[in-house]
Amino acid sequence: MLKIIKGMAFKEKLGYIWEYYKLQIIIIIIAVAMLFSIIDRFLNPRPDTYISVSFLGGHISSEKIYEFQEYLNENFVPADINAEALVNNFYTSSDPELDMALQVKLTTMLMSSGIDVIISSDEEFERLKGQGSAFYNLGSLLTDAADYGSQIIENGEVVGLKVNKSDILDKLQIDYKNKIFCIYINSNKIEEASGLIKYLVN
Repeated sequence: MLKIIKGMAFKEKLGYIWEYYKLQIIIIIIAVAMLFSIIDRFLNPRPDTYISVSFLGGHISSEKIYEFQEYLNENFVPADINAEALVNNFYTSSDPELDMALQVKLTTMLMSSGIDVIISSDEEFERLKGQGSAFYNLGSLLTDAADYGSQIIENGEVVGLKVNKSDILDKLQIDYKNKIFCIYINSNKIEEASGLIKYLVN
């Protein structure tokens, strides 16, 4: 190979090497990237998820979502643990590809216990129920649930709440009026989820 490229210009050498060795080069780049990723994770362990909140229906700006997430991390998540709050917003997009990507992400997170608290529009709440989704009985988790707002009752259980007042969400200018607060049945953070609803309302 050295004999072949010896008389080539620099750009020609690069082109020749890429043409005949691009697979090996790509493999090496991927391997190096994976190695750096492993080292970074070892030296800087990622925090666990303390609580995951998702807004369904209605578009909330990414800036507001970030502000809410940072507010929870600073004021709700205990400071003495390596964990963080995550906040997502799922909405109906006019772009079919983006809409499909959001729905796939939502379904994946719901199935993998990646969502704890849901703040949903009526339409999205009914759509989830139509797909067989279930929610925790807030009546058994929040003894004063009736004081928080109007209750969504099914089969004698409080599956959702329409909150009357949240000073925190008002302060952050996040629309929650006529939204349903609920805890998804796959959540494994029931204490934290019910605690968050109490925190937001009180």
